[in-house]
Amino acid sequence: MVDDDHGQDHNDDIDNDNEYETIQGAVNDTEPGDRIEVAAGTYTENVNVDVGDIVIEGADASQVTVVGTGGPGPANATVTLGADDIDFSGFTVEAAPQDDTPAIAIYDLIDDSHVKGVLVEDNVFVGHDDTLVLGYATPPSGNDQSRDLTIRNNEFTGGTVGSMTYGFVLNAQNSVMQGNTFSTKVDISSLYVTGPDNTILDTTIEYPGYAYTGAWIEGARTTVDTMSVDGHPDAHLHQNQTRGDWLRYGVGVDGADSTLNNVEAVQSHTGIAVAADGVAVRNSMGDENRNNDLRIFDDTVDTVVANFDAMSSVRPVEDEWSNFRFGDFPSSGANVYVAGGNNHTLTDVTSTSNSPIGIRLEADASTVASAEISNKGGGPVDLDADGVAETSTTGISLEGASGNTITNSVVTDNDVGVAVMNGTGNQLVGNNPGIYNNSDAGVKLLNADNTLLEDNDVQDNGVGLHAIDSDPVRAMYNNFVGNGDGIVAQTGSDVDATWNWFGSDDGPSGPATDGVLSGSGDSISADGSSDIQYDPFLTAQKDEVQQDPDKTQQYAHDLVTQGSQGIQTVGTPGPGEVSFQFTQGANAAVWTYDSGSFSMVGSPMVTAGTLDAYLISDLDHTDHARVVIDFSDSTPATPGAKDLEDGWNFVTAPQYGDTEDVMRTTTEVLRVAHGYDQFDSQPAPSGAPMPTTSAFSYPMGSSSSGPTLSAYSGYWVHVNGDGEITAAIPSGVTITEEEGLIVTP
Repeated sequence: MVDDDHGQDHNDDIDNDNEYETIQGAVNDTEPGDRIEVAAGTYTENVNVDVGDIVIEGADASQVTVVGTGGPGPANATVTLGADDIDFSGFTVEAAPQDDTPAIAIYDLIDDSHVKGVLVEDNVFVGHDDTLVLGYATPPSGNDQSRDLTIRNNEFTGGTVGSMTYGFVLNAQNSVMQGNTFSTKVDISSLYVTGPDNTILDTTIEYPGYAYTGAWIEGARTTVDTMSVDGHPDAHLHQNQTRGDWLRYGVGVDGADSTLNNVEAVQSHTGIAVAADGVAVRNSMGDENRNNDLRIFDDTVDTVVANFDAMSSVRPVEDEWSNFRFGDFPSSGANVYVAGGNNHTLTDVTSTSNSPIGIRLEADASTVASAEISNKGGGPVDLDADGVAETSTTGISLEGASGNTITNSVVTDNDVGVAVMNGTGNQLVGNNPGIYNNSDAGVKLLNADNTLLEDNDVQDNGVGLHAIDSDPVRAMYNNFVGNGDGIVAQTGSDVDATWNWFGSDDGPSGPATDGVLSGSGDSISADGSSDIQYDPFLTAQKDEVQQDPDKTQQYAHDLVTQGSQGIQTVGTPGPGEVSFQFTQGANAAVWTYDSGSFSMVGSPMVTAGTLDAYLISDLDHTDHARVVIDFSDSTPATPGAKDLEDGWNFVTAPQYGDTEDVMRTTTEVLRVAHGYDQFDSQPAPSGAPMPTTSAFSYPMGSSSSGPTLSAYSGYWVHVNGDGEITAAIPSGVTITEEEGLIVTP
């Protein structure tokens, strides 16, 4: 028992009553397995524990205080735990007021080496004006690392900016810090984790002063779960310079393959900063941060962000902090800023605050999925010659970034929904309900070559798609509806805008139609140096496609195509497997397409649906190149007459013959198949050629003859509710030697 009021022995138990006046006296007499209990009181001493497998327990941190006597550096900590398997709990431990010594040090003082299995629990550690580091779990010389430590339910407080650099340094491995609270005033970081494979749980960091970080995670494979960092800014002047009155980073991660989960970072310059490869940030948020809620540094790869709420109304400000670990990074004014690197994945990012940019992406080969970005300000957006947004009020901004994908996201109520500037090969695919209510443009491209827009809802924007100096641009299977202008192309932009729905079955309006097929849908316009290809266009929204296999016609047989025949289309016999075989030396490609998408067949065996068809292209037109399509149902099937229902239907050609044979109908219901007056083009799905497409006007049930079609063709057919059929027919190549395989009704 240690009691500063009633203990009889100072350093040694002379009378053998196991009562001591000092803690060090009890430690000097202890043996492994002993327990030291310390009564309420104030103990002014340095305590060096060099015996392992013991328990040192204070009555309570509010009643037992240990005040250090001083000495230079970590070797004179108020309490040093320098052996294995020590339990230390129930104390307030103060660093020496007059020196730079720490309050707690966990390492072997004699051998300057690591320890293991130490438990530090339910304590308060207090720093003073001259305290350099409040706590260490590392040998000062860096010899080896401690391991298997547990630091739980402690409070770290005190310190002074300009003196204390760190609150607690964990240079250990396989250790756990849980339930700790930091309110230290430090220059660099309240919590600094340098060792690998540690777990940081249930941590609160408040009032860290004007530090660089609340917590800096440098050890690889660190797991942080449930951490709150609050910068609480005040005005502050230090060394006659304005250091800035906000914490620079709430949480910084420089340890590869680390994970942050359920982290809240508020009132800092940047809430969470990622500066290492393979870091995951999950179920976290930033709010009231000045520049970014989340920043991913340049030269990082494989970051995973999932379910992140970016809530700050950030504003770009001059960066007053320079020459830090990663250099000077100017403000970006974005809730989420990906400053470079590649192969990042951002999923379920939400930003609904009034900030200039929701997500700013300057990385390559990365994906933004299921984002919700809205309310980024008001007023028009102007892009200068370098592609910089002069007025940055943009939902998602891709700047100098290539090979990225934005998918399944909602971008709304901004000035520009998505801006793509000075990059190549970026894709906006499957953004539904989509990109809408953006006052300037839904999608704005500047010097953004090889950009793809596919299967997006782009509605009620100032301009749906505005392309400037971007070539080529492919926009296919999108809904451009209710925009001030559907598509605008300027300064040498070449836009392939075929197979889009413009809000009307008679197609788009505007000067780019050259007066031919000028419809009543969203308008399209191009200046003299630009071009928009819009025909063929969809006559209904893509999501109205008929998917019921009972409503389609089918056939089945094996087909061998000769390379000299060039481009062909083939309809599938229905659900099943289809194999593709290329002879040696064949320079050919196979593309699969259904009612709304094109993609290249990437494997020799694919699963085919009734609505699928295949486009086979032999690029060299050489006689020896062959493609063999072997349907799993090898028995030829007689096509049956199927009813078509409202919406889009894909119908494979059942035979050689005319339109009447293919779309036979009764006279009870007059259905009219009609198309374009003149049409002859080769739209390019994802860079592959497509057969010449024909259009026709044909009154069903009449005796008039329609165009002769190949059995290897398919029909795009849309049935309107008023009994009309509109169709665009891709005409395949007739292969006479295969005619005998077709079973006709």
